[in-house]
Amino acid sequence: KRIGSTPTGSDGQILPAFLKANGLELTDISLVNMPGDAKFAGIASGQLDCISGDDYFYAPQLKAQGKAVSVLKYADWGVTNLGFGIVVNNEYLAQNPDIVKRFLAATRKGMEYTFAHKDEAVEIFLKVSGNTQPAEFHRSVLDAYEASLHTKESAGKPLGWMAEADWEAMNKTLAEFGSMLGKKEATAYFSNDHLPQ
Repeated sequence: KRIGSTPTGSDGQILPAFLKANGLELTDISLVNMPGDAKFAGIASGQLDCISGDDYFYAPQLKAQGKAVSVLKYADWGVTNLGFGIVVNNEYLAQNPDIVKRFLAATRKGMEYTFAHKDEAVEIFLKVSGNTQPAEFHRSVLDAYEASLHTKESAGKPLGWMAEADWEAMNKTLAEFGSMLGKKEATAYFSNDHLPQ
């Protein structure tokens, strides 16, 4: 299979871990290294069998073109790869814990409102951004993004809550396949202590 991947992107760096977790080697596929725009053009035109990348970004675009899409999430196939989050400097956190707590509470409130009112959120986004893609496309992006917010370990927990087991699994992968040096205990990288209750 011809797989389009961006070697400098997180998707390209995690692809070997996905292959290994499923009993494959790089020699079992035909890897085509390319930037994101070229990946999308390649899969849309049928020149590639699949691509690695953010499903909430690529899948809705392909569906909008009338393409049938199947998504293989790394997490469902043996690789934990945490994505988006909020990063704070330890010194700033120590000096301003209340600001961090209020920022996290506001972020959660905004995201929860967005997911509860997706059509309104898309309407606001289109008005403010001037984006010309149809509202249905952005709605499907929000649906896919929302579906990726929890792992098996964090299912049923509030938005933003993270599991130590997920960090341990991801850091093990990054140490083996990425460029992570001096891996620390998982709790050195994250905390749930400042999340709103």
